[in-house]
Amino acid sequence: MDKITENFCKITKERTSTCSYVSQISNLPELIPRELLFNAPLTNNPLANRPQLSPDGKKVLYLASINNILGLWVKTIGEEEATMVIDDEKRSVNNYLWLSNKYIIYFQDTNKTQNPVMYRLHIQLKAH
Repeated sequence: MDKITENFCKITKERTSTCSYVSQISNLPELIPRELLFNAPLTNNPLANRPQLSPDGKKVLYLASINNILGLWVKTIGEEEATMVIDDEKRSVNNYLWLSNKYIIYFQDTNKTQNPVMYRLHIQLKAH
């Protein structure tokens, strides 16, 4: 518990859930600044779109356009190069999310019917 929280709890003589909660959140790691998280240098791609951090915070997943098709890229934080994990020359990725540090799910309209299909992918394996 930091000094401010400790003093607050001493002054209010409150050792209830409020102090316990404040103590727990004061032990969390420092937040990643928004400027770093949503800035092009994070992905090294000024066309990067909708970045998402992996659950462990070590990788970033984002959409980027090549020939007007949105592909899905993954980049390890602190490294220069990114890897395209979804490279489809005909269909864009509609949406995506992390399932774990290794797996993602993504959606594509495979039949051009406005009904996206959901796929699961191990991010170290390249699709298509």
